[in-house]
Amino acid sequence: MAMENNIASKRVLVVDDEAEIRDLFADILSSAGWTVDKAGSTDEAMILFSTNAYDLITLDYSMPGMSGGSFQQSISHLFGYGKRVSSLLPPRIPPILMVTGHYDEDEVQRLVFGERVVGIMRKPVMCDKLIEIANELYDYDRSRKSRRAQAMMRLSNRLVKVTE
Repeated sequence: MAMENNIASKRVLVVDDEAEIRDLFADILSSAGWTVDKAGSTDEAMILFSTNAYDLITLDYSMPGMSGGSFQQSISHLFGYGKRVSSLLPPRIPPILMVTGHYDEDEVQRLVFGERVVGIMRKPVMCDKLIEIANELYDYDRSRKSRRAQAMMRLSNRLVKVTE
């Protein structure tokens, strides 16, 4: 039962211009306990991203208008490392899993160097693999946040002792 409560707190933004793929990802991830928001364009994704906190973004690379790569660069510029007050604060951008049918293109491969891009999945995506990767990314990011909180607590305890 505790596991269900833990899973229910996971939230993902699925961004894909193809409704069938967007709905498939939403069905797969929601059946695994994720809360899913869907966006059919990068404009819609930006609105959702600006008003909600996510644990993961699945992002189609090839979309009309702004590509997934350009969207990642935009949120990095607006909400990423360059916009944080302190490096001690966690990044606002969740892990981003790029999804594409153009896996072998050089431009797509360079995306792994983008802020918080944690991987590139090739279409067609295997359902069990999507769930496995999403859960692993969530667990890793949660563990990282926990270690950061513990470090901040140790640091604050030291600061209190120095000022006493």
